[in-house]
Amino acid sequence: MDLTLAIISTGGIAFLGYLLAFIFKKTNIPDVLPLVLIGILIGPISGLVNLSFFGQLGPILAVLALILILFEGGMEMNFRELGQSFSRSIILVLATFGTTILVIAPLAKIFFEVPIHTGVLIGLILGSTSSAIILPLMRGLKLSSSTRSILAMETNLSDVLVVILVFGLIGVGSINALSQAGFQFLFNLLISLMIGLAATYAWSQIIGRLREVEHNMFMTPAFLLIIYGLAETLSGNGLLTVFIFAIALGNLEKLRGRVSAFLDGVHGFYFSDLEKKFFSASSFILKTFLFVYIGLSLNLEQTPFLIWGALIMAILFLARILIIELVLGSAVPSRDLALARGLIPKGVAGIAILAILGDPLMQSLSYPVILFSIIYTSIFVFFAQYRVNDQDPPQPSTLLRPEKIK
Repeated sequence: MDLTLAIISTGGIAFLGYLLAFIFKKTNIPDVLPLVLIGILIGPISGLVNLSFFGQLGPILAVLALILILFEGGMEMNFRELGQSFSRSIILVLATFGTTILVIAPLAKIFFEVPIHTGVLIGLILGSTSSAIILPLMRGLKLSSSTRSILAMETNLSDVLVVILVFGLIGVGSINALSQAGFQFLFNLLISLMIGLAATYAWSQIIGRLREVEHNMFMTPAFLLIIYGLAETLSGNGLLTVFIFAIALGNLEKLRGRVSAFLDGVHGFYFSDLEKKFFSASSFILKTFLFVYIGLSLNLEQTPFLIWGALIMAILFLARILIIELVLGSAVPSRDLALARGLIPKGVAGIAILAILGDPLMQSLSYPVILFSIIYTSIFVFFAQYRVNDQDPPQPSTLLRPEKIK
């Protein structure tokens, strides 16, 4: 691809992302579905763009996307809501991961002769739900505060767990290796915890002064990259460190009240208007290009993989309905229950991990599942919201805590 076409493609993809976001507000159809279809159109169908367009930027964009996902997810978790919603959220996460693995691992072995270990990794990658899709959808569907809290925590926890579990299990091929991986994880957790908490204290001390600097909106993202790299250099887990840092930073006022002797001089963290806009725009652009990346990566000539994706998601979709009924049936309003059954899109975390791993077989088995998860969710939400629109909308959620993020 020549430079001129690359520049036009970059601008065109970004512009279409904004246009589709506008359409999403009007229709509640996830804007990521057209992005994937655009990737298919300009890639496998027309041949205008291929994966070389992304070059080495693919894995870099993937890591940046994961950092932003985990940071924003951690910042939105407060200790009180964590205690109220954690039990049901973690049950949803574990049930979804377990079901996905039990469905994918044996079927991948039967149909594609994929080793069980690889099948388990694919199941883990596809076990998380996409916060980039679910969180905007929940705002549009006007779910109750309790339901939004449970589902938001589920998708945030799943994004974190999929990263930790997948990279923790890579290279594990025996019980002995699994035991070593367990000890390695505990060591990584300790290192990440120490760096994350130390970074929280340090950042809370200096951020107030640095905000006086002009053009300061990139300061926090830059600091995230530093602590990610520091944790990876010191044998910790960079993504886990970012998540710990985000949770601690978002709950700094509560931490200060409990350990005032140590944190007496620390003040609560808040986003400036510039930072909020920068984070929102960065997440949007990364999401736009990653979902187009899926479309470019799909091989439409390999029909068995497309059939595989449709079949797997049909099974997982039915399983999701049962899981939601069992876990949330008595805990949320019936209107929310009807809408929550279909919220099972896969997305950014899985795409990012697959881009980093670069395994062609895992990508061929995973991308069609992600595509059909978005298609099924879009169709379900489009029709389900009209079946429940005669009910009074619940009060908006307090999950984002606007009084904290100023």
